[in-house]
Amino acid sequence: MVAISAGEGVVEGRLLERPNRYLARVDIDGREQFAHVPNPGRMTELMIAGRTVHLRPATNPDRKTAWDLLGVLHETEAGVVPVCIDNRLGGKLARAALEQRSIPELGAYDAVRPEVRWGASRLDFRLEAEPAVWVEVKSCTLVDDGHGRFPDAPTVRGRRHLGELTALVGEGQRAAALFVVQRDDVRSVGPNDGTDPDFGEALRAAEAAGVMLLAVRCGWSVAGLQLRGAIPVFT
Repeated sequence: MVAISAGEGVVEGRLLERPNRYLARVDIDGREQFAHVPNPGRMTELMIAGRTVHLRPATNPDRKTAWDLLGVLHETEAGVVPVCIDNRLGGKLARAALEQRSIPELGAYDAVRPEVRWGASRLDFRLEAEPAVWVEVKSCTLVDDGHGRFPDAPTVRGRRHLGELTALVGEGQRAAALFVVQRDDVRSVGPNDGTDPDFGEALRAAEAAGVMLLAVRCGWSVAGLQLRGAIPVFT
């Protein structure tokens, strides 16, 4: 099983407010604390005052925020859905899945190299094969009626990455955009055209050029993030 640990010391707390993209004020055992939010997305449907959240102590004692906010218990009509909001864990899970050869659509490769520079960016992974396979990971937390939507805020960076993957395919290499949906109540994932139509256009152009569009869904708990299986990508 592909899984990433949440780390040591994870506790439950209550969200009080999110003053800015990277900061949350929380209540832990009746004491107000500040936590780092490792996700720049809007997450307005998740970051609601009063929601139960999962937090882990910061490893750097000199940091201004003493906690990292890792997950939210999202309340839906169907029940409570645990959601991992930490994009770093999504990237780590993608790396583990690649290293364990858990995504057969990518074919055979000899090694996984992270953070390889190409063009104006460092793409997430290069799989050593002939030809090489470049993989860019996009973590998704927004789900609407069982369908994941990415992004939940306009992303110039995300559009640039898709353009670079498209250019790589044009040079005879292989490329894939891998969506990691960090919750389990999802059947498919695709572009959020209502929020960022330019990303949707870039995604459809990338697919037409031969970029592979892949996605997986995950389960979240205080133990960590677990790969559940592949889901389709719609464009």
